[in-house]
Amino acid sequence: MNRTLRKRTAKILCLVVFATIAMLAIWTQIPKTKYRNLSVKEIDQWIVKGMTSESVAQILGAPDSIDPNLWHYHNARQSRKVSETFIPAAFCVMFDDSDRVDGVIKGPVP
Repeated sequence: MNRTLRKRTAKILCLVVFATIAMLAIWTQIPKTKYRNLSVKEIDQWIVKGMTSESVAQILGAPDSIDPNLWHYHNARQSRKVSETFIPAAFCVMFDDSDRVDGVIKGPVP
């Protein structure tokens, strides 16, 4: 009786440990990217030439990555067209030397 109880307890404990490890492995693989899903029209309305980088950060939040004079934003899982509206997968805000918006690159285009 005692051996049976130990074997059953050991099996249950092993299952719990393996299930926990599997859940942790799955959880760490889930992308943590937050998508905005802004349309081209919304991007063009909100980000205009001459804005400061502080204004852009207030509107869009912190960029996903930064290169010199270029902020990269993840926008959607895939570029797609919904009705008359195009939603780019990503867009970049370009800044001039005085830290003002010089333009916006939207894409990739499907």
